[in-house]
Amino acid sequence: MIRETKPSLKTSLGKKNIHQAPVVDKVIVSVGIGSLATRKGVKDFSDIEKNIIKITGQKPQLIKSKKSISNFKLREDMPVMFKVTLRRDMALGFLEKLTKIVLPR
Repeated sequence: MIRETKPSLKTSLGKKNIHQAPVVDKVIVSVGIGSLATRKGVKDFSDIEKNIIKITGQKPQLIKSKKSISNFKLREDMPVMFKVTLRRDMALGFLEKLTKIVLPR
């Protein structure tokens, strides 16, 4: 797929060298937990984690807050979001599925 795309992209952009064509290095998928983190008694985010695993094929990383912000009712080390970084073939496969299957619906 990439071997056919890069030369055609090079000619369509009018570049002389194939290395001047843009390349996708990585795709970052992040899901904010939002108000779930501030609710009392909610500690289990396994449903969100399972959905991200189904979508991306990788286990997400739980990101916690670095400092407290009282206006957002956010305390230090509270869960804030899940993040997955897809690189190389996983990133290209994800983008291909996204553009050909999900977005045309």
